[in-house]
Amino acid sequence: NGVTYIYTLLTTNTARITGTIHGASLSGNLIIPSEYQIGGAGSVISFTEIGDSAFANTSITSVTIPDSVTTIGIQSFFYCLSLTTLTFDGTSQCTSIGSSAFVNSKIITLTIPASVTTIGNGAFQNISDLTTVAFATGSQCTNIGWSSFNGTSITSISIPSSVTTIGNYAFQDTHLT
Repeated sequence: NGVTYIYTLLTTNTARITGTIHGASLSGNLIIPSEYQIGGAGSVISFTEIGDSAFANTSITSVTIPDSVTTIGIQSFFYCLSLTTLTFDGTSQCTSIGSSAFVNSKIITLTIPASVTTIGNGAFQNISDLTTVAFATGSQCTNIGWSSFNGTSITSISIPSSVTTIGNYAFQDTHLT
């Protein structure tokens, strides 16, 4: 999709995306690939993590997370003020959404994949346009961190029975009744 990624190898065939060569000028729709071929006929690596602050402060309007990603790091999409659409591809394997991952974005609706077990502190904080949050059928979520949805406009939410911990202020300053 014309984006050149910067990454760190985790193993011989997995990697963490740490950013792009485009930096803060990155804009538009971002479809993160599940894998990348090194060189013309080189090894294929799978992107399994989105690193801390990897896409922070960019002007992306939508992002698609591939099913190869298991971890979204701290502040990965922090202050992406134009980000309105977050999509998890196919049968997501994402287990962790890091603290402050999407703070102050403009996401409107959110479906949290069944594979997610942990939503970090403040992960979706101060997203005033966020009105709908749903957990996918079969949710394995056990932890909703403090202030996770603080400052959103959600009016209702069904917490999965798998959740054992909800942090302080997780739903403060929302439209829940």
